[in-house]
Amino acid sequence: MQRRGRGVSVRRAIVGAWLATGCGSSDQDNSDVLGPREYIFAGQTGSLVPSCGVAPLSQGQLAVPIGDALAVLYTSGCPEVSAARLGVVGPDARGVPVRLEPLDASGVYLVRVDESLSAGDYQLELPDQSPSTLSVADAAASLPVSLGSISALPQSSPCGSDVSFEWALDADALAHAPLLRLWVRVDGGVEQLWVDYGALEVEQDTGVAQLDLPRCGSSGCLLDGSHRIQMRAEVAGESADPAPLGASFELACADPATTDDASGNASEGCSMGGAPRPEPSGLHLLGAIWFVRRWLRRRA
Repeated sequence: MQRRGRGVSVRRAIVGAWLATGCGSSDQDNSDVLGPREYIFAGQTGSLVPSCGVAPLSQGQLAVPIGDALAVLYTSGCPEVSAARLGVVGPDARGVPVRLEPLDASGVYLVRVDESLSAGDYQLELPDQSPSTLSVADAAASLPVSLGSISALPQSSPCGSDVSFEWALDADALAHAPLLRLWVRVDGGVEQLWVDYGALEVEQDTGVAQLDLPRCGSSGCLLDGSHRIQMRAEVAGESADPAPLGASFELACADPATTDDASGNASEGCSMGGAPRPEPSGLHLLGAIWFVRRWLRRRA
């Protein structure tokens, strides 16, 4: 019985040493010190925005409501853009004076006029670019107070690359879709850009959009269990935001494999319910051997 007890204790010592090597707790990922690991998916989903041109929904001629906002313009790849070099022609073939209102520091602007636009198609011309046709609806719309409803879609596989959501937009939110930007927060973590201004993939006839959230990000993967997202929308040029939406979803996916960046080969992760942790180094293994030998010497 004594030998059996000693064997159990030895196994416990080895397990404790293993935990110290990096497959358990480590200095790089100590939740007591650093707090919970943030999920970062490092990039927006949905349509890609242009480097020089109007937002995809406006380019696709989804109309904006009657008002003073015409479109969101991306200019990071434009040679030089200013209101003076921006040409806008109205439905009556007359020029429309516009101004550019910066939306962020990366060269994204709201094309705005001083007076309410009339319904119809407008031609926007940029230097060295083909003209874009922008549409203004025949009715005004109030700024959205609520966004509608969002729910998780059934997963095709328990460990798919994306978690998909269906968003049914309210009428006012749909009317302002070319001017919307979406942010998302997962499990109460850091808020991240989900879809940039006017880049939502939405069916105008049904008012339904599908949003895809990558299951894995730069800091790990979402694993099995219950999760929750909170989505917030901004309307370009407006200070008041609609009320955010939330949705819960379930995942049935075990600890994913980690990828070796150098070789591209996958290897099994060793985290216990969290994101994959670094492989133990030679120093970690030497420390584990020293730990076991010292423990055995003390027991002797």
